[in-house]
Amino acid sequence: MRVSHFFTFFVLCLFFASGHSLAQLDSFPPFYNEIKAKSDEGIISYFDSLLNNTSNEAETLQKSLLSYAEEEDLLLIKILCNRNLGQLYNKRKNLSLSMSYLSQAADLATIKSHPMLLGNILVSIGGVYDALGKKDDALEHLLRAYEVLIKTDSLEAAKVQYAMANLNYGTGGFEDAIRYGFTAKKIYDKADREKLSNNYNNTLMYVLNTIGISYRELHEYDSAIFYLDLSRNIALQIGNEFWASLTIGNMGSVYMMNGEYEKALAYLKQDLKTSKKFKEWMSAANSAMTIGEIYSKLGNSQLAKVYYDSSLYNLGDKVGNTDVLRAHYYKNMSAWHANKKEFEKALTYQQQYTALRDTLLSKKQQVELAQVKANYDFDSKLKEIDLLTKNNELQQQRIEYRNIIILASAAAICIILIVAALLYINLNARKRDNTLLAEQKERIESQSEQLAEQNRVIQVINDNLEQEVEKRTQSLKSINKELDIFLYHASHDIRQPIATILGLENLARKCTSDPDLTDILERLKATADRMDNMLRKLQISHKVNHTPSKLEEVELQELTYKVIELNKETEKRKGATLCIDIEKRVINSNSELLAVVIHNIIENALTYANEKPLEVNIDGKQLEREYCMKISDNGEGIPKEFQPSVFNAFFKASAQSRGNGLGLYLAWKASTILGIKIELKSELNKGSEFTLHIPTV
Repeated sequence: MRVSHFFTFFVLCLFFASGHSLAQLDSFPPFYNEIKAKSDEGIISYFDSLLNNTSNEAETLQKSLLSYAEEEDLLLIKILCNRNLGQLYNKRKNLSLSMSYLSQAADLATIKSHPMLLGNILVSIGGVYDALGKKDDALEHLLRAYEVLIKTDSLEAAKVQYAMANLNYGTGGFEDAIRYGFTAKKIYDKADREKLSNNYNNTLMYVLNTIGISYRELHEYDSAIFYLDLSRNIALQIGNEFWASLTIGNMGSVYMMNGEYEKALAYLKQDLKTSKKFKEWMSAANSAMTIGEIYSKLGNSQLAKVYYDSSLYNLGDKVGNTDVLRAHYYKNMSAWHANKKEFEKALTYQQQYTALRDTLLSKKQQVELAQVKANYDFDSKLKEIDLLTKNNELQQQRIEYRNIIILASAAAICIILIVAALLYINLNARKRDNTLLAEQKERIESQSEQLAEQNRVIQVINDNLEQEVEKRTQSLKSINKELDIFLYHASHDIRQPIATILGLENLARKCTSDPDLTDILERLKATADRMDNMLRKLQISHKVNHTPSKLEEVELQELTYKVIELNKETEKRKGATLCIDIEKRVINSNSELLAVVIHNIIENALTYANEKPLEVNIDGKQLEREYCMKISDNGEGIPKEFQPSVFNAFFKASAQSRGNGLGLYLAWKASTILGIKIELKSELNKGSEFTLHIPTV
């Protein structure tokens, strides 16, 4: 066998040892290259065509395309693959995977600077949060989507405003629903109605309906009728008979609430007829039940019962779950028999209504508990996915290292085999060439010595590994110190422009009377206030971490009044009443850390007030071995299940909270340094009491 043949054999060994096959000599299939060759518009159009395909084949295809895009670093294709997979898993109700892919898509779209794609993805993320019941997060992402889309496509931005209006209507925020609805309507009013597609006309129709029913819930009946009628007119113009009937039904409910029963009957009967035509049985059943209630109010008990019975036994049989409808029926029939002085039957129906209502309430509570568990599972799953992603990256690195080792080993084995074969051939071919054999032996011995020397070097490297680890540890500590210094200075530097923004906002408010601009300025101020509060908390956190724990004489009454003065603006804004009864007492403590404890607890009491007048009591007196200070309020209180967690960083016990969850954490951290024990007693809707046990001995 000649040396050139051995070299060919060696190359093939390396190729197959790396896990390749002859079919993989081309880098990627032609199909991928066809997609790569398309324009941006062509690529987006292709991936848009895959959006509604939720089959396993579509999932496999898009994951393959994603791998290809990551291999070739094709940013637009990576965005679209992540978006489509996020939408696919959303339709399959796998919300954690959906959020993971959509978040990746949003990050990439931000890098790509593609507003339309980014806005579309943010709307999808808002939909996932809405499905999870996280309304605040959903609204936050919809607002971000609006800010992106209003700069590029106002009609798409109007759709986002409609989504925010619907979101607020569903949570009882009727005034906000109207405000968002009017913003969408204003955009459509500026557009050419004749050129609007059915898609945008439908959205305008939905917007007007949402404004109308929001006014209905606020008992502003004239406005409700006006906007519902506008919605109906658009439905008639575009030939949407069902939606025209739906708005008529809503108008009937408004007339009924306003006591105009004859008008209400005419509209509701028309809605009943159309709902039957389109086989919308629940809508038809509700209309029939409402018609029965109107006849009952008009004193026609016979017709009232006919519509009650029709709602449950005729139309209700075609509805899947009739529990709510049945409860409504039992309640109305109890009142119907009571009007006829048939009190025994009225009591029977009332008992049936009460039992079914309790069952529905129990089911609702179960659904709410399931929603809480789903949110917890969702957050846990996202963390698992992030961890798996990091583990996969590490695993990929290990696989690459292992492949390198395998390739090196295979190469070494091939070399050894080649050397052995050459030695064998040369031995048989040139037995008499002892001199050449001796030289070859010397070379092998030299190589052995080199290997031994390399082994000694490796041993020295291993001996120095611990020292290298120590150096890296010190380097990490240095980096952490630099980050801490950066955070401290950055929080100071950023607060200055925020203060400038607040000043400019105050000046702008005085220079305009435009309600829309005033609304924007209010949002700007609220956002700037939250940012300023967050930075202030970060400064306090740095102070707590770096304030020397030296002790000094502190007069508690004087310190408490200084802290209260810091909260004067919040006290005034909340209309709070502070009752202060602090005994004078000088103790050895750290005034800065003690001020952090008292300030954050008082600030917490002022922040979480409910609608009744807020009262905050601050009492302090010296006990045998400690100074006991109690700070209590009559605010909204903290649920028992949340009380063990209130001192955790970034924890928010209230859904209404717009804070950052750092106040009580900083109070706890500073109190731990000072050896102060904080005791919490709280009852929902009655208030909270924080007791500080300050050591004086």
